[in-house]
Amino acid sequence: MKTPVLNIAPGKTVDYHGETCLVLEHRKDGTLMLHLDQMTHAFGSSNNFAASSLRSHLNGPYLRSLTDGNPDEIITRTVDLTALNGSKEYGTCECKVAPLTLDELRKYRGCLAIKHLDMSGLNICIES
Repeated sequence: MKTPVLNIAPGKTVDYHGETCLVLEHRKDGTLMLHLDQMTHAFGSSNNFAASSLRSHLNGPYLRSLTDGNPDEIITRTVDLTALNGSKEYGTCECKVAPLTLDELRKYRGCLAIKHLDMSGLNICIES
């Protein structure tokens, strides 16, 4: 019998469609998880994640593959694109899959073992 994701403590791993994910936080609309497998993909021609080829890939082919063709299992979330220097030039973007921001890395540092601190980690939020 499978354990519901809501019963998995933050910092523990869970199998999602055969992929290992780390539970970061339970929210009222779902559970935020970090996909632990490293991936390689070009970012794009500018520093704007919202307009990047990486965002298009993550929320297109990668999302369909990760969810076994059921992308509606992943909820849309708002990603804050504040730059390291505090610039809000890029604003926010709505997406289902995105790399963790530096603010999120700081927030979830207690859940993240050193081996998980790979900047290519992607987070997904599963519907409750």
